[in-house]
Amino acid sequence: MHQRKLPLVIHIDPMQVLSLNKTCRHCPHCDLLIAHQNDMEHFLAAFFGEQKPEIVGNVYLVLGTLDKPAWKQGIQQQMTLQEMLEALHDFKEVVTFKLTGGWVRDGTKLPEET
Repeated sequence: MHQRKLPLVIHIDPMQVLSLNKTCRHCPHCDLLIAHQNDMEHFLAAFFGEQKPEIVGNVYLVLGTLDKPAWKQGIQQQMTLQEMLEALHDFKEVVTFKLTGGWVRDGTKLPEET
């Protein structure tokens, strides 16, 4: 497992798109990129808390990554949605891992979350 800093493209409902240059864990063997949900939500809440507080807590999805040159261009001059979509490398699959609390025997019922 390595670390890579990549520009992530995030869609927030209803129609907000943003790119974020974020360090994520990366497994080159599996071609798996891992971004922690609590880190993403903390950043989104801090960023939009001042600019657009009405969308804090809305559903979001990390769509993929941008090439570094496209991301740098977007910093200097805001990209249109069409330009961002053309530069987007969308993920093949989005997977969510949930912590179950450790090892349990097959058939053992886990305590309900509150």
